[in-house]
Amino acid sequence: MNSQPLISFCMPIRNGGQASKIALESVVNQTYSNIEIVISDNNSTDETSEICKHFQSIDPRIKYFRQTNSLNMAQNARFVFDQATGDYVIFAAHDDTRSLNYAEVLMKKMLEKAGASLVFSDLVEFSELCEWQKNTSLIDYDYLSDYKDSFSKKINTLCHLKRYTHLFGLIPRKLLLDYSWVELDFTSDLVLLVHLACRGSFMKATGATFYYYRPKQGKLHNERAKSSFFHDLKPFPYLRLCFAIAESGQTAEKAEGRDRSFLVVFLISFYYLFSLRLKRLCTFQAIPHIIRFFAVKLPKKCFQLIYKIFCNNLIK
Repeated sequence: MNSQPLISFCMPIRNGGQASKIALESVVNQTYSNIEIVISDNNSTDETSEICKHFQSIDPRIKYFRQTNSLNMAQNARFVFDQATGDYVIFAAHDDTRSLNYAEVLMKKMLEKAGASLVFSDLVEFSELCEWQKNTSLIDYDYLSDYKDSFSKKINTLCHLKRYTHLFGLIPRKLLLDYSWVELDFTSDLVLLVHLACRGSFMKATGATFYYYRPKQGKLHNERAKSSFFHDLKPFPYLRLCFAIAESGQTAEKAEGRDRSFLVVFLISFYYLFSLRLKRLCTFQAIPHIIRFFAVKLPKKCFQLIYKIFCNNLIK
């Protein structure tokens, strides 16, 4: 009987193609042996199914599921998590890879330090799938968070990050059993990180590397980005996190109880952006009323309702 805790690699995949082969090779060859690999093929139309079935035929630790109806990203992520049986989980995308000692190094750090809700490694980014091993430059990525920190400090750390790659680190499975798995087109990774930050510390394990695929962005992508909703949010780094918390059940309740000023920032920012999208600035006489409204305990459902009204009416 294996005395090592079981790690579930959770891989939601759609049309991964040859990239999924590279990702799977980095998982099945991990030096940490007590793993299972749960794959949800989200109705792929390329060779992904054949690649996954080949790996399953040579590695009994692989659980392969093929969806006949396409799921959104949150649904697919939740599906692989629901099929996982490990004590810990690592989410794995089809186009990222990792050093072969990744799980071993992360687990050692997790067991050394009680109270961790996430352990991640060094980070390298690459833009060409066939050349991921050529880039060895580590990214300066300060994602650490202490559970003892105030909620405001956790907010400040998360909302100023330029990436959320540490989401692909090692996570205790029990901490996700009460997660809401919100279905959003954006900020869903941020919602999950807020959830975890409220339940433990984020820690770094040196000696292993995660290789994150960041494709080169073309001109069309940049033009779309400039005209997108988040371009309007650039002066308001807190707002994205507010929206994330608004959609996360238990986390919203924690926000209500821990930092009232944070809620004020949310609603004032919401008010300003509503004016911005209307192409005119509404009267600021409403701000005192906003502050008074948010000074009382705001029910979670009201928080979520504000968020959904914003999305339905402003993000077009």
